[in-house]
Amino acid sequence: MNKKGFVTSALLYGILSLFFVLILGTLSIISNRKLASDRLKESALVDVQNLNTDKSCFEIHDCTINYYDYENCEKNIYIGKKIIGSCLILNIGDGVFDGGTVYYKSAFVNINENNNPDVKFIKY
Repeated sequence: MNKKGFVTSALLYGILSLFFVLILGTLSIISNRKLASDRLKESALVDVQNLNTDKSCFEIHDCTINYYDYENCEKNIYIGKKIIGSCLILNIGDGVFDGGTVYYKSAFVNINENNNPDVKFIKY
């Protein structure tokens, strides 16, 4: 092998190894971001699992929320299984919520046609 061939092959192998290092570095950065994003989502879900609006804020009769106390309770409402009990379908009475977000779990929610369109229902 002459000197030019040795230098050329060393240069090509150097470029090839640099290419592999860059590809592996890029893949590791992408995977670390995905793992960090997954951990953030999991942490948020764990935090939400413990949120419940106090039972005294509601008046529930026959699986229908007939009353909500806006003066003493928050505008964002978290309805967990403890509040709705054995109801499989939870009905929201007319005029009960005046805007805000209702977060619920472990139940289907029937939204009456006359409900305020500013109310958002999110299952968690």
